[in-house]
Amino acid sequence: MDLAESGKKGLGRHIASLIVILFMWIFVGSLPLLAVVVYNGGAPFPYEGSPPVQGPLSGFDTFLTFYIPVALSFVALAAGVLSSVKFILGRPVASLVTTRPKADMGRIGLGFVVFFAFNVIANAVSFILEPASFTLSIDPSRLLLFAPVYVVLTIIQTSSEELLFRGYLLQVFGKAVRSPLAAAFLSSMLFMLVHLGNPEMSNGFLVASAYYFAVGYWLCLVTLRDGGLELALGAHAANNLFILILNYETSALEMVPSAFKMTGTGFEDMALSLALFILMSAAAYHMLFRGNSGGNLPRPAESSQKKRTSRNPLRG
Repeated sequence: MDLAESGKKGLGRHIASLIVILFMWIFVGSLPLLAVVVYNGGAPFPYEGSPPVQGPLSGFDTFLTFYIPVALSFVALAAGVLSSVKFILGRPVASLVTTRPKADMGRIGLGFVVFFAFNVIANAVSFILEPASFTLSIDPSRLLLFAPVYVVLTIIQTSSEELLFRGYLLQVFGKAVRSPLAAAFLSSMLFMLVHLGNPEMSNGFLVASAYYFAVGYWLCLVTLRDGGLELALGAHAANNLFILILNYETSALEMVPSAFKMTGTGFEDMALSLALFILMSAAAYHMLFRGNSGGNLPRPAESSQKKRTSRNPLRG
């Protein structure tokens, strides 16, 4: 939270930075999808139950006409967050990411591996309970063609969301309310709200909302405990990249190619996903921080000797 004290202060600067972020994400970020719709004379993909509009782009894969334009909005979001922090707040971009002298790539990898492994375990449990819901859906040529693009855009998407929700907003809320847990609650509520339009809400609005809140809150807790975004960056990327292995019938990323697909999803499946996430995330948290009762890692201003004696068993 101390990082929020750096740079240029003032309520006006924070309001201006939020305006820039929202303008870049909502207005500039919507231009690629708007261009597709305008060029085609209407949506070239099914939209709210309506069939695709027959136009120049109607025969193209929805990965190209829908996923990529929507994913590019997160490029605009990242640009908005980074530029507003650097030029309006006068803070180093790295101050959104870590309290360390520089970002720890090893911890990004650790967060990815741990969360990817728990995704495997959680979905293995789902398969044992509901084997009939899983089908082989692999299209090798489509997967090989689109997977590299999906990986790059997913890293941009998840990183931009982390910079906004667990970087910028968590720090701002922490400065405002002076309570890390309250700041995590507020950040997670906003994270949940921006996902309310996702198709998963059809599986049960309250349980799906609780799922997104739980994901956001866990990522906040990890960020606060570790003193940086690195673990959250890796975990969030692992969660979204797992789609390449297993996708869902009502997923917001249903057009992304995958090896397997879970069909017939509904309230029970969403509730199971929430329960498994709570169990798996609690286990992941324990694994990442077992034996570390000292809280956050030392701040960069502290001596290198103190850093070397940090009680975090996963550092180094």
